[in-house]
Amino acid sequence: MENNFKFNKLIPELSVSNIEKSLDFYINILGFKLEYERKTDKFAFLSFNGSQIMIEQINNHWAVGDLEKPFGRGINFQIECSNVEEISTKLKNADYPIFKDVFESKYKADGVIYTEKELLVQDLDGYLIRFQQTIAENNFVYRKATLNDLEKIWDKDILANAGEEAYVRWKKQYIDYNLTGKAATFVVLDKEEPIGQITLLMSPECSAVKDKPLLCDEKTGNMNAFRIEKQYEGQGHISKLVRMAEEYAKSLGLKYLTIGSEAKETRNMAIYLHLGYNKYIMNEVYEGDLVLYFKKEI
Repeated sequence: MENNFKFNKLIPELSVSNIEKSLDFYINILGFKLEYERKTDKFAFLSFNGSQIMIEQINNHWAVGDLEKPFGRGINFQIECSNVEEISTKLKNADYPIFKDVFESKYKADGVIYTEKELLVQDLDGYLIRFQQTIAENNFVYRKATLNDLEKIWDKDILANAGEEAYVRWKKQYIDYNLTGKAATFVVLDKEEPIGQITLLMSPECSAVKDKPLLCDEKTGNMNAFRIEKQYEGQGHISKLVRMAEEYAKSLGLKYLTIGSEAKETRNMAIYLHLGYNKYIMNEVYEGDLVLYFKKEI
């Protein structure tokens, strides 16, 4: 577990019958990450896309009654995921029984209709886990970019800026950053075609923040490479991507995020200030334009 790891305010702890079998289920089938363990106590701390749980083999230290399977009757644990279909595939590949396979529900909030895709599965002791993916209607999907998403959206940028070799270089750089964990790109798609992106830079080795410790260090990430196609401007897509990137940054233990805007781009600056990036930290002149940088605690 990294030194700057951030614990959630609520972390369920599940008593399990066999810690080794439970670890195999959560890590090797569902894809949870082992943050740390105490083998002598038969205890483990796991995370998944910002969610966190603890599991410990039954020891009766805090027993309030007899445990009978299925454990956790009357409760289910909702875990947000980027692609619920992938969870279903993993379970089927492992020949593991699914309590309720992928299904959809719709609800309306703040005037927007959302589709919620869910899957329910019981762990080895019967605890009911509910994986959930929320998608806004109008065919807009917000997610952490896949390699295919990255290829598509950078190819669009290269085509739109024909002759500018920098975009070819940036495509290679940003895909490499994503693959090596130095950055995470988030995209919005319309009918499965990427139409906007932002990238969270998490390493000071990234060229945009290299030798700029105020913008990116072990506790600070930088929001970079904002793009949205013209016809989709003013619809709130960038704000949604920013919030998604913020949640991802928090799940990794980052404490601050920085963001930059050309001083002449007053509309963009107003959006960033509205999103809480209101602590001025530095400025620089880039290709003849004054760029102002702001910081936010997350």
